[in-house]
Amino acid sequence: MASSDWKGKRRQTTAAFFCGLGSMTVGLMVGWPAAAFPKILRHETPYHLSIFNEAFIISCMNIGSIVGTVPASLLMDRIGRRASFLLFSLFAVASWIFVAYAPTVEMLYCGRLLGGVFVGAYLTILPSYLSETLEPDMRGFLGTSSTLLNTLGTLMAYGLGPRVSFIDLSLISCCVAIVFIISLIFMPETPYLLVMRKDYAGARRTLAWLRGTSESDVTDELTTIQNFIETEKAKASLTTSDLFFDERYKWPFVSCVGLLLLQKSSGYFTVIGNQTIILPHHAWIFYSEDSTLVIGLILVIMSIVAALLMDALGRKVLLQISNVGQASAMLVVGAWYYLSAEQRTELEAYNYMPLLAVFAYVVAFSMGLGPVPHIYIGEVLPPLVKGRATGLLVTLAALFVVSVNEIFAAVTTFADMYVNFLFFGVCSLVGIFYVNGWVIETRGKTLPEIQEEFRHRRTMKDGYYILD
Repeated sequence: MASSDWKGKRRQTTAAFFCGLGSMTVGLMVGWPAAAFPKILRHETPYHLSIFNEAFIISCMNIGSIVGTVPASLLMDRIGRRASFLLFSLFAVASWIFVAYAPTVEMLYCGRLLGGVFVGAYLTILPSYLSETLEPDMRGFLGTSSTLLNTLGTLMAYGLGPRVSFIDLSLISCCVAIVFIISLIFMPETPYLLVMRKDYAGARRTLAWLRGTSESDVTDELTTIQNFIETEKAKASLTTSDLFFDERYKWPFVSCVGLLLLQKSSGYFTVIGNQTIILPHHAWIFYSEDSTLVIGLILVIMSIVAALLMDALGRKVLLQISNVGQASAMLVVGAWYYLSAEQRTELEAYNYMPLLAVFAYVVAFSMGLGPVPHIYIGEVLPPLVKGRATGLLVTLAALFVVSVNEIFAAVTTFADMYVNFLFFGVCSLVGIFYVNGWVIETRGKTLPEIQEEFRHRRTMKDGYYILD
C-alpha cells in the first residue's frame, strides 16, 4: 500500500471516529432506560413510574428527534455539517443535566425530549457527512463505525447501570457528549458541501487532506463532484413534494422510507428499552440486569463483524440475513409467551428460551438492519435533497418508533406480551420481500454511479416499479 493511500485511510478513519462519538451519545440515550428503570424502581429518585410512564420516557427521545430534524435539515446546508453538529450537541449536554437532577417525571420528560432533539439532528446530518467524506471502498467499513460506537454507548449504559448511582449514570454520559463537542475541532467539512458553496479551493484542500495526497492529485475527483453538483442544480428548484412525485428523487427516497420503517417495525428499540421487563427475572445463569450487559457485548461484537462484512458481502445480503434471523427469534419469543400466558403452560424450566432468542435477535439486527439503513441513506439520496429528505426520514422513523412503543405498552396491558413479538416477527418476514424488490446494492459504487443505477435499473413488472 502506498504511503499516501495509508495516510488517506488513516485520516478518513479519524474523521469517521470523531463523527461517531456523537453516535456513542445516541447509544447512551438508547441504553439509558434499561439501565435507569431498575434504579427508579428501587426508589433512587423522588418519583415513580408506571409502564405507560416508562413507554413515554422511551418515546420522548423519539418525539424530540422529530423536533430536531427540521432545523438540522435546513442548517446543515447553510452553516455546514460540522457547525450543525456543534450546535445540536449542546442539546445533548443540557439533556443529561436535566435527566440527572429532574425532581419530577415531567422534568425527566423534558430532559429526554432535549436529548431527542440532538438525536434527530445528529441522525439527519450523519449520513451526509459520512457519504461525502469517505471513498467508496471505505464507506462500508467506516460507515459502520458509527454503529459500533453507538453500541459501545449502549454497552456503557448497561455496564454502568448496576454500578453507579442514578445521577452519576447521567453525568458520566454527559461527559461523552462534551468529548464529542471537543472532537469537532478536528473534523473537516465535507468537500461536497464546499463545492455547493462554490468554495472550490477549500474543497480541493479538504479532498487532498482526506485522501492523504497532494492537491493536484485530487483534480479528477473534484471535477467529478463539481459536475455532479452542477448537473443536480441545473435540473430544477426543489420542493418537498418532489421527494414523492419527481422521478429523479422519488425512488431513492421511497427505498429509504421502506428500509427505515422496516428497521423500526422490527421492534429493536422497544425490545432494548424494555428488556428488563421482557426478559424473565432469572433465566439459566442470568438475572435480567446481567442480561442487559450480555446484550450490550453482543451489540459491540456484531457491529465489528458487520463492519468487516459490509463490503465483503454487500448491503442486501446482510439485510436478508438480518430479516431471517429476526423473524425466527421473535417468533420463538412470541411462542414462549403465548404458551406461558394463554395455555397456562409451566415454562419456568425453559426460561432460557426467550433469553437466547432475544440474544439471537440482537445478533441478527446488528448484522444488517442496525447499520445498513444509515449508510444506505447517505449513499442513495442525491446531495441536493439529502438534507431535506434525511430530516423527513428521521421524522417518519421517530413517529413510527413512538407508535410502536405506545402500542407495546397498550398491548402488554390489555392483551398480552406475545402479540408484540409475533407482530415484530411478521414485519421481519415482510422485510425479506421488501429488500429483494426495493433495495439496490451500493457496495463499491460512487455517489454518481448509484444515482445512475436508480435512473436506469427501474422496470415495469405487473404494473409495479421494481428495482432489478
